[in-house]
Amino acid sequence: MFRPACLALLLATSSAFAQNLLPKTHVLRAEGMQSDFPAMCVDAGGTPHVAYIQWDGRQDTLHVAKLSDGALSDILTVGQPGIIHQPALAADGKGALHVVWSQVNDKDVMELRAAILRDGKMQGAITTLASSPNGGNAFAKAAADATGRVWVAWQSMRGTLGDIYCRVYDTKNGAWTEEIQVTKEPSGEWEPCVAFDGKGGAWICHDSSRGNEFNIYATHVGADLKVGETKQLIATSRYEGRVNALTAQDGKGIWLACERGNEQWGLDMRAHGGQVGLNGRRDLVIAYWDLATGKVEELPGPDGLLKALPAPKAAAGVNAPRANNPKAKAKAEARAKAQAAQAKAKGKPAPNEIGAVNLPHLMLDAAGRPWLTVRYFKNFCWQIALTRYDAASKQWAQPYLIPESVYTQDRQTTHALGKDGSLWMAWSSDLRTSKLQLTTGVHLAKIATDAEEPLVTAPQVKPREPFAAYINTTTPERALSEHHTWTHKGVTYQLYWGDYHRHTDISNCVTANDGCVLEQYRYAWDMGKLDTLGLSDHTDIAKIYHPYEWWLNQKMTEIFYAPGFFMSMYAYEREQKWPMGHRNVIFAQRGGPIVYIQRKNYLASPWQKEFPVKTEGEPELHPSELWDVLARYGKPVTAISHTGATSMGTDWDQMPPVDHRIENVVEIYQGARVSYEGLNVPQPTVGMRAGQPYNHSSDVIGTPVVGEPIRSFTVKNNGVYQHALELGHKLGVWADSDHISTHTSYGGVYVKEFTREGIIEAINARRTIAATDKIFVEFSCNDHLMGTEIALSGKPVLKCSIEGTAQITRVTLVRNEKNYQQWEVEAKNFEQTYTDEAPLAGENRYYLRVEQNDGNMAWSSPVWVQVK
Repeated sequence: MFRPACLALLLATSSAFAQNLLPKTHVLRAEGMQSDFPAMCVDAGGTPHVAYIQWDGRQDTLHVAKLSDGALSDILTVGQPGIIHQPALAADGKGALHVVWSQVNDKDVMELRAAILRDGKMQGAITTLASSPNGGNAFAKAAADATGRVWVAWQSMRGTLGDIYCRVYDTKNGAWTEEIQVTKEPSGEWEPCVAFDGKGGAWICHDSSRGNEFNIYATHVGADLKVGETKQLIATSRYEGRVNALTAQDGKGIWLACERGNEQWGLDMRAHGGQVGLNGRRDLVIAYWDLATGKVEELPGPDGLLKALPAPKAAAGVNAPRANNPKAKAKAEARAKAQAAQAKAKGKPAPNEIGAVNLPHLMLDAAGRPWLTVRYFKNFCWQIALTRYDAASKQWAQPYLIPESVYTQDRQTTHALGKDGSLWMAWSSDLRTSKLQLTTGVHLAKIATDAEEPLVTAPQVKPREPFAAYINTTTPERALSEHHTWTHKGVTYQLYWGDYHRHTDISNCVTANDGCVLEQYRYAWDMGKLDTLGLSDHTDIAKIYHPYEWWLNQKMTEIFYAPGFFMSMYAYEREQKWPMGHRNVIFAQRGGPIVYIQRKNYLASPWQKEFPVKTEGEPELHPSELWDVLARYGKPVTAISHTGATSMGTDWDQMPPVDHRIENVVEIYQGARVSYEGLNVPQPTVGMRAGQPYNHSSDVIGTPVVGEPIRSFTVKNNGVYQHALELGHKLGVWADSDHISTHTSYGGVYVKEFTREGIIEAINARRTIAATDKIFVEFSCNDHLMGTEIALSGKPVLKCSIEGTAQITRVTLVRNEKNYQQWEVEAKNFEQTYTDEAPLAGENRYYLRVEQNDGNMAWSSPVWVQVK
């Protein structure tokens, strides 16, 4: 433990050393623009060049800048404007620069493009390196080998989980080789990088979900460009991903760095917890791979040295919650203090402690010494630490904060080594002083590699305590390819599974642990085995969802759009407190309006001009105003209300008739919390661990016992689903995750066509089920599907067909919010036709509840039957 005096001295030394280490930073920042995602290299003369993306509020452009006369200046715009992601940059052996990037084509799919630059000008036409109709091509990395050939490796999603591809630019014939498929595994392969083998070939390093967990692999591509063996490099029972690799100066080995996360990453996880999100409990892994022996040696990492680094300083009053509502502001501030005290009592990171480490990036200086940057989270954002490893002593230089490096979680640093031995690095930052997005710029600096830095031994990281055992038996999951079809009146509906309530580091709540946008898609594709995903970052409680952040999330939505295989959707959460309630808004097309909660925020937004709301009125826009804006938007959209009986829920007594042009389903359950179907109803226990309480997020009577119903949500009882039905709100059911939770929430939707528009149509038609696992449920009445309203003069005839994932213990037919008929099943599959011999005069509302012996449950949407 550091003594206060020692800590102060260390921080002072760190600051002074940082100035010596990066004596001058060159910045490119344009007013009214967002300049982001830098990639750099040096040309044959040693001059640094940076490729980056600039957003002007409407579209992206790809730029190349050059360090000239002591300034980083834009010299060229490459290609056409559009939706552009993450460039890569490399210099070939003949002095040409190659810039590679992903861009959305006219089919809304990301394709990979490349251009050649010489003397600040384009040389020839833009080349399409990869384009596939059924999935995107992205996350490219480029590097030049010893002969001057440029290698590009990337991840491609082509109607399956991700695979790795590469191409090589041969300077002898001035052309790219044919595409090389590096991996062909049924698992997902992610985010490759290139490390050369010293023999004219390369190892393409990547991570893979083989075995239903992420570990680090490398696949060899020889000098003849033939794909060879694949080696597993770093593999434990914990998550290992996002690898970075560099060939040692002598060519005898490869330096490796990656992140190491939790065990059972992306598998069954319930409730909130500071250590259990997708980004929870991350460690750094630093290793050296000896190519001759094949041995991979993990080296002592610098994690323990990062604690002494400073937290970013917040500007006073910038992040004031609900600034135009003094009572709400005071209440939010008091709640924040109470939550901080509770977090401290539970051992969670305080604002001045490390909350997460991410994206380690290796660099070699002219002497072949490894340097490392890593993003670390403190207070409200990530900053970048820089350090050097000494292989002889296995010690690290005391890590130092890179000035002006504050930003979000998912930004990579990039570097280049000049022939004169200069080591350059580039990064992006918006210089934020809160979680609010500011103006992002590109930063470039030369590292003073000859600076004297003290070496220290890093404290050993304590082993992570394993999670408690599940209270239920874990049920094998369905294969991603196993889909259920239901043919009705000549129309075949296919059941697809989605989650439209997941948060990233952009949201204001569980910033360090929820994980970035990319991690959410890793989960959805490979671990959750979902068919559709929408990320629901918060709009404007305490932190405003900036239009640039909305643009970035929509861009990532495009990357993972794979027609016929995966429908990524555009979504956000409008987190309006009780009694009006949170709502997740899901669009089928990019560009939908963010309908902020605070009227003043919406009036100041770009959407006020197109879809204006009243300038006078209550400080917060009412849900009816949300519905009105979305109806005027006029394109496929739906809104899903949050689980009800919480401070985030809806008091249905105070809600006017729901606008069914926009809102038709409600979260009956979410994995972060519990089921809010009603009072005294069964609760799913899947994903719960020994000693873990329900996270009911409401005032309740007594302490609910896991495995037993919750008797009352007291003052929030009006928010339960059954009360909404009782009052006449015709809402179907849905299930989502919300913060932290994984693998225990599945919203099922029966679609006519598996398209974004087809999903919205099916949700708004209420052809939906909610489940904690992929339980197939069909439910109809007198040959009308769930979700419909019908009128009868006879008796309702109800049919159900259920295919469980484990043994079904009970199926309950609920009529008008009462358990009306129950079947004790004790089988995996169940079919039943039931005639209601005594329907009530007027409306009869029927839906199904399914219980399994493994703690999993499912619910069908109702049918509304008017009996004459």
